[in-house]
Amino acid sequence: MGMQTNAVAQYSTAMGLGTWATGYTSTAMGQNTHAAGQYSTSMGSATYANGWYSTAMGSNTHANANSSTAMGNNNV
Repeated sequence: MGMQTNAVAQYSTAMGLGTWATGYTSTAMGQNTHAAGQYSTSMGSATYANGWYSTAMGSNTHANANSSTAMGNNNV
């Protein structure tokens, strides 16, 4: 839903501008967000949730390890 969104995996959701939800049951919302890990959530601007069960929220945050959470501004 939105512009340049891609929900590739089963049960994945992508909303906003330039969002990618490629992990199984992943959610990507905002602008330039990418939820690649299984059961991952990515929200905000330029956020990346690559680990399984990971969550990235805010601006320019990256949650790469499994079960990791990155919130705020410029957190990796």
